[in-house]
Amino acid sequence: LETTVWLVDSWDQETAFGSINDQEIFSIHRWEDLGGAGDYCGFINEDWGDASKKIQLKQDFSAQEFQFKLYSNTNSPPFDESLGMSEFKLWVAYCHPACESCNGQGNGKCIVCTAGFQKDDDGACIPSGAGLTISINSEDEFTNNGTFSVDDNVYTAGESFPGKQCSNDLVFGAGVSHGKIEGKFKIPARATQCALQMDVWTVDTWDRELMSITFE
Repeated sequence: LETTVWLVDSWDQETAFGSINDQEIFSIHRWEDLGGAGDYCGFINEDWGDASKKIQLKQDFSAQEFQFKLYSNTNSPPFDESLGMSEFKLWVAYCHPACESCNGQGNGKCIVCTAGFQKDDDGACIPSGAGLTISINSEDEFTNNGTFSVDDNVYTAGESFPGKQCSNDLVFGAGVSHGKIEGKFKIPARATQCALQMDVWTVDTWDRELMSITFE
């Protein structure tokens, strides 16, 4: 929060206050060393003068509504003592994605975790249980629901194969795939990280060829 508060005209012992959601966050006294602009506005009296102070505050916040109030304990009519403000700015920082609500930035500031997350011993929100795990170990699972496929440059059924074919239960694509093996998976929308573990085989006469693995 940043704003400039003005104490206009004949302030003496009075105080101006600021609050957020009815909680007082600052107070300003006229006898403080305030900046000013002379007789800027209000009643024309060079002996009174007007004073201003720039307020800059940063604090934790977790409510869904922000209500700012500027008020005072002045005891004279507005033409004698008045209160004003200018250049009001408000910045809001969002919670960590793992937080449903929070009282500050960072995972450790979560009040309530997002659905599918729970707090660990340090107060950080981590995925509940093991999260999403996809484990594939055989040809039947590799090709189930179109998860994995090989490119078109393969040996067709019944075509003679000059050697010992690999067991597809252990090495999917080996002995048949010449260019690309591709896997597609459905990941929950709230996923923020992905870890991959697999065994990769180079079969037969590799010499200067290269293999690449990509995430898209």
